[in-house]
Amino acid sequence: MFKVSDYVIYQNKGVCQVEKIGTLDVSGIDSKRLYYTLSYVFSSGGMVYTAVDNKKVVMRRILKKEEVPELIKEIPENWPVVASKRKKARSRYIKMHLEPAISEKSLNS
Repeated sequence: MFKVSDYVIYQNKGVCQVEKIGTLDVSGIDSKRLYYTLSYVFSSGGMVYTAVDNKKVVMRRILKKEEVPELIKEIPENWPVVASKRKKARSRYIKMHLEPAISEKSLNS
């Protein structure tokens, strides 16, 4: 579980910051279910609300600067996926592994 002030990659939408974790007062949803309230870091306005226990939403932490070299070491081992002619596999690999590393670099700049 993430905590307030954590930076995360939300789906393929980019970097978000966890602003709040709690219930939502909205009719038609379970008033006991916990939600993340996320704000976009690199675009103005807009909030995202997603259930903490939602397994369909892809959210993951941003890599720390010292974790990036380890990821880079793994790339040759996974290179056939990147070099694949299948666009979906290549795109999925880039979104999962490379874009977050670039985002982390942007945050530390």
